Amino acid sequence: MLGKLVHQIKNQDKKNTGYFADGSRRYPVARLRFNVSNGEVRGMSLFALLYPSKTLSDMYLPIESLNNHESLEVIEKSVRLKLKEKLAIIEEKYGDSGNNKEDARWYYLAPMLMDGVIYAKHWIEDIVWEMNTDEEDTTSEVRSSSKDKRNKGFIAHIDKLRSYLDAPEEIHLGRKPEDLLETLVNMVLGSPAICIYRSNGRSTARATSLAKVFVNNFNLRSQQLSLILLMADAGMIIPTGRMYLNTVKMAVFRQ
Repeated sequence: MLGKLVHQIKNQDKKNTGYFADGSRRYPVARLRFNVSNGEVRGMSLFALLYPSKTLSDMYLPIESLNNHESLEVIEKSVRLKLKEKLAIIEEKYGDSGNNKEDARWYYLAPMLMDGVIYAKHWIEDIVWEMNTDEEDTTSEVRSSSKDKRNKGFIAHIDKLRSYLDAPEEIHLGRKPEDLLETLVNMVLGSPAICIYRSNGRSTARATSLAKVFVNNFNLRSQQLSLILLMADAGMIIPTGRMYLNTVKMAVFRQ
């Protein structure tokens, strides 16, 4: 099946898909990264996997749901209703009714604005401190023995995020993405940062640190990831970030 998919994707000659691939950049390369291109940050939505939102965490109580014998469908319906209420408040306060352009900032700013700017800024300070002790991080675009160089992309994204949180009154969100609600539902139930925060002492720094381990493993497991990404390139499944959330959610609820 892999071979069949390779022939379906564009630029197949550029895909280093062989098991014993030539060169150092075997396909697939890490997809969940804090990339910077032409001075512009390109990976802000990755914060949706690393941000331990207390508001989203509280929307699902595993023990209570287990005791009530709730199905995944029932849980998702309950979470969906709670999210709609919160999103309506965020849209009223930060939405720009005159801007009909889809705004991807909703994915990562909505949970932070639900929690409040102070909480989100404290989280930033925590992860910047933790970053200095992180030895193996595939979410950074630059692979280097120098921590400063390796974290350059991450710092650029943090600076961009800070610029929003330092002046929340200047945040004017455009139209919500069509899949925003379902993506947030998957974050509540499957975001590694939120799941860890919910179950491991509600420590924001610990939650993000361990969530980065999950993302790193996802980036590094090229054999398992090849089929998924080839399917994505062939237009057969949803984009990587949302697919990752959905995959984690389904794994959790199979247990």
